[in-house]
Amino acid sequence: MKAKDKVRGLTERKNLKAENDLLKLKLTAEFGMKEMNSTLPDELENEWLNNIYNFEKQFENANRISVYERLGKPEFSKMSDMSDEQVSSELFRLFALMEENNLALNFLCDYNDRIKYNFITEEFFEKEIDDIRIDGMKTSFIYEDSHPNHEYDIKEAVDDFFKFFLNEQFNEEHTAFIYLNDMITYMGISIPKNEYIKILLTFREETYPAGLDFIEFFNVTFDVDKKIGEVSGAITFSVLENGLPNGQITLEFKINLIFDEFGFWLISKSSFP
Repeated sequence: MKAKDKVRGLTERKNLKAENDLLKLKLTAEFGMKEMNSTLPDELENEWLNNIYNFEKQFENANRISVYERLGKPEFSKMSDMSDEQVSSELFRLFALMEENNLALNFLCDYNDRIKYNFITEEFFEKEIDDIRIDGMKTSFIYEDSHPNHEYDIKEAVDDFFKFFLNEQFNEEHTAFIYLNDMITYMGISIPKNEYIKILLTFREETYPAGLDFIEFFNVTFDVDKKIGEVSGAITFSVLENGLPNGQITLEFKINLIFDEFGFWLISKSSFP
């Protein structure tokens, strides 16, 4: 590298670092932001800081508009007037419009196209959002936030429980990520959550699990009004001996859950282990 090129490169890096420092000062002065240190390279940090600054400036003066307005008020047909093929085609067009306008609508579960189209045109179009447009930044929505799928949520809560608990690296700190009620009924006796966790840890010490390999759900039932749910199934997990793989164990389980005030399903009764 020539000396002149080396000096130019050093100057550009110094200028970029100075610009980043200035952006941090502006974010603090204008929006009260602090602790903006990062380990990113100067170029990426500059892009990151600019995105934050542009977002805050737009948010400060943003108007509230509907999703329908954000999409340019597209024409659409009544679902009852269309065939299944037409619904699917129109749905594809609407998702393309969302992509063009930095909006994303996600469905965690499988639904037919008519359910999706009906939701978009009858509910999602009316949703109000901040009119903020920044390249590369999307505003995302989840269908199940409007229409909870309780069977999916119950399965996820139970699946997460076994994934965390049977992970080779599991320790007591990880129990904060398991959806457990404050009191757990185990073997017909109601015990505090921390006592149940001790039982789980003892089981780990005796079996040395190395990770959940497979989970099968036999049955899932729930009553949202009564805030109760029940699930049965079987798990298969790998075990270790002297730190090496030593086969698999399959066990059946039956778990009861309660639906809490924040909209989470918490394990309240368990036959496992």
